[in-house]
Amino acid sequence: MKDVNGIIEKTYEETNYLGDFNIKLEKSEDSCTVTIEKYSGNSEDVFVPDNFGGLPVTAIEWRTFGNCKNLIGITLPQSLASIESWAFYGCEKLENIKFPKSLVNIGQNPFPGCFSLNEINVDEQNPIYASCEGVLFDKKRTTLIKYPPGRKGDYNIPDSVITIGRDAFDDCRELSLLRIPKHIMSIYLDAFTKCEGLTGFMVDENNPRFSSIDGVLFHKEEKTLLLYPRGKGNTNYLVPDSVAHIRNGAFKECKRLNSITLPEGLELIEAEAFCKCEGLTAISLPVSLRYIGEDAFKECPNLETITLSRTTKAGYRAFDGFSGKLVYRD
Repeated sequence: MKDVNGIIEKTYEETNYLGDFNIKLEKSEDSCTVTIEKYSGNSEDVFVPDNFGGLPVTAIEWRTFGNCKNLIGITLPQSLASIESWAFYGCEKLENIKFPKSLVNIGQNPFPGCFSLNEINVDEQNPIYASCEGVLFDKKRTTLIKYPPGRKGDYNIPDSVITIGRDAFDDCRELSLLRIPKHIMSIYLDAFTKCEGLTGFMVDENNPRFSSIDGVLFHKEEKTLLLYPRGKGNTNYLVPDSVAHIRNGAFKECKRLNSITLPEGLELIEAEAFCKCEGLTAISLPVSLRYIGEDAFKECPNLETITLSRTTKAGYRAFDGFSGKLVYRD
């Protein structure tokens, strides 16, 4: 093996890279590679070298470029194989990025808080990932991995997509309308965290798994309400009579809603379903309701009255922070 310590010392003396990068060496029996742990510079455009002293740069760790407020553009090394989760956390000015053909692993959501990111591109020879019009997909374009948070307006998901991945639209504050094609079979509901401007979902009527009513997302049979758009302008909402199940986080952070009417026949409210509904002042829970998930009404500061049946069971901290009045039907 090469004299690793000597290489790094020589590199530090002859370049300015180590002045901006904190690195660590990943050693094995027959090789040694470099992982970048932290970038401490303040440049607008950053060039990440392919190697330090002849040792290839293969990984970027969690929060390596976290809160680099000046960062607008970055050039990644052609040797890079892995980028961990939250690698570019809080890079508010970052506008575009291109992944090299060598990249084979991207952690969950590398771009939280990257509100200016408009383009995520991938080298065409990359065997694992692909991009289409600046949106990140798997190579076959069946999974939508990440939509750039800086994009504005509507988006039509390509017909090839089957899965909307976890955090796929996280922080997309100015995404307005999302059109879901007929082949979508799986949607991670946490894909839409902090989509404050999302006014509605439009689902292809031939989709066998999902449907939408007035912009709200449901399972096809409309017994399960999946997600109410955070940016929908209504102050009142009448949940359809067909609904028996409200999914985890379905109304979370829907701050415009003052009133939600729930149907008799509703049986289950999952965790955090109405968490942070700041405008909600009262809620009447039907007798049919069997269970309320944990944190379901957490941080609803203006909620004054909850009407419910004594037979309804509540999970841990289902009404966390509630200081109003409980009114029992029976």
